Amino acid sequence: MTSNFSPVLVSKVSGQFSEIVPKYEFPVRLIIDYDPQGVSVKLLKEMSGNGDSTFSRFAESDVLLELPIHRFSECSRIGLVSYVITVDGESTIIKFKDDNEMKKFHAIVNEVKFGKGSSVFSERTDDSSATQYFQFYGYLSQQQNMLQDYVRTSTYQRAVLSNADDFRDRVVLDVGAGSGILSFFAVQAGARRVYAVEASSMAQHAETLVNANNFQEKIKVITGKIEEIDLPEMVDVIISEPMGYMLYNERMLETYLHAKKWLKPGGVMFPSKGDLHIAPFMDDALFMEQTNKLIAPDVVFSDYHDFRYTPIFNRKKNYKDAGGEIELEMELTQVKTNIRRIDAVFISKKKICKFNSNHQLVHG
Repeated sequence: MTSNFSPVLVSKVSGQFSEIVPKYEFPVRLIIDYDPQGVSVKLLKEMSGNGDSTFSRFAESDVLLELPIHRFSECSRIGLVSYVITVDGESTIIKFKDDNEMKKFHAIVNEVKFGKGSSVFSERTDDSSATQYFQFYGYLSQQQNMLQDYVRTSTYQRAVLSNADDFRDRVVLDVGAGSGILSFFAVQAGARRVYAVEASSMAQHAETLVNANNFQEKIKVITGKIEEIDLPEMVDVIISEPMGYMLYNERMLETYLHAKKWLKPGGVMFPSKGDLHIAPFMDDALFMEQTNKLIAPDVVFSDYHDFRYTPIFNRKKNYKDAGGEIELEMELTQVKTNIRRIDAVFISKKKICKFNSNHQLVHG
């Protein structure tokens, strides 16, 4: 989601008597960009030339000011063509070229502040966790780490190219596209159109790479969460890398399954199945460390650097906190046990969030 307004005049409220003075002595371009908490209003140096309103790619050095707008932001209309946004006690006044531009901007702000209902993602994810998560995956260093995981990357490429018939002349959805590498593989296999959906700031870099590889006609980068964005059409294939640690970590599987609402009947998913295995092992040092945490807090914390910590660290509390939701039973002689199979095509999001296992650890 990127909207452009140009030109706009920017002023600020200054001084003891709240005087309104120009912030910049020249017209600027205003771009509304996606932000995990709402939208980000970016003021950029105006382009020379015809000022094409479809312009959406810009260098970070061109950004003069960035103003985040979320549900609790202080902002309001002023007259017919102006808007005031207050961030950290500093008010910025934006004057649009006409009332139509201002109304369009006001509608976007209202959607963020009042009109946009909670999404599936926001209902299951704490705001601070979402911000940290998308910030982490917006780092180029993190994307580099994943790209240089050659086993992971080459496995996906081999899976796509070995099943080129599933991609040839098809419409593909890449969920959590990151730098766009899976989208590139899909085009390499003959995809007609790829929608690369990425919620972090990495979407801007993905678009840069799409242009650098001349895939503009094939790959469309969409900034946003799959739970909140709209696609122009249904897709034949969904591809993603949704596995976290122990398969479930980061809850990306739920997002991957949510994307099935865009999948045509008979469509395919890459990957389509996942197995969670567990294997027993023995580590005496680790066993003693964890056991002591459970049975000896009264001793350890009764005189901890001459202070009493037993009011918060005690045996009863530790035993209570140690309880897990999943209990596993297995013979120690077993090499591994498959405790969960995920079939992405048929399983529901509700079922993926909760399961029981009949395995139990047996001491012999």
